[in-house]
Amino acid sequence: MQMKNHSIILLLVFSFCFSQCDANGDGSLDVIDIVTQVDCILNDCWENNFTCEDIDGNVYETIQIGQQIWMAENLKTTRYSNGDEITFIDDPNNWDNNYIGHYAAYNNDLTNVNTYGYLYNWSAANDIRGICPDGFHLPSDEEWSELILHLDPSANPYAENHDDVHSDIAGSALKSTGTIEDNTGLWYDPNSDATNQSGFTALPAGLTNDENGNYDLFGYYLGYLAWYWTSTEIDSEFAWTRELFWLGSSIHRHSITKNYGISIRCIKD
Repeated sequence: MQMKNHSIILLLVFSFCFSQCDANGDGSLDVIDIVTQVDCILNDCWENNFTCEDIDGNVYETIQIGQQIWMAENLKTTRYSNGDEITFIDDPNNWDNNYIGHYAAYNNDLTNVNTYGYLYNWSAANDIRGICPDGFHLPSDEEWSELILHLDPSANPYAENHDDVHSDIAGSALKSTGTIEDNTGLWYDPNSDATNQSGFTALPAGLTNDENGNYDLFGYYLGYLAWYWTSTEIDSEFAWTRELFWLGSSIHRHSITKNYGISIRCIKD
């Protein structure tokens, strides 16, 4: 009976492969695509890929990766889940406050929002009123680590040294493909080894602050850096994040001050 079940699974996989086995749509068929198809057959994940809508009516694509369902786009809500307005900051001199939730558009340019989403400080991201669409939440450090380990079981997702390579495999699978220079993507060259095989489509939305607390500019590293909040705080000043770069394919675990403005990806409850 067990051998028969395995044969049925293999038959289903090869049947799908001729039509839709390129699971992430990168134009090539490889081992990760096959594994994704098997996972989908066993877990009915095609039925679980759907859109979700935030309080503002923004609609987001979702993607199942392992047993998790993630938004496949950056958050761009202007209100908490109960309808309360999040404080919008358009003057960089008014940004530096860890304790009041606020958000901004990169370089105060609203034309960036549809593609890259808004940039939020941690107080907004983790506000008790909720910031994600109904049925979704801000992922914890542990949930991010589960994602990374699904893509790369040999990864080191809890490394505390920012310079440590947590996983080249997972980083490649999470980053959107293409480069600005050849008009095929949103990352600057080289966007090393990006495959987006997970379908997560990490976008280089930049941030609103640098490590020296310099607010002279209201945006840094658009096209160079994708940076995401977790809900896990270290202390009253710092929280954990995950970041990806245009140079190299690794994903890093990084502790930063809560007054940074970075991107949010929500995960299904």
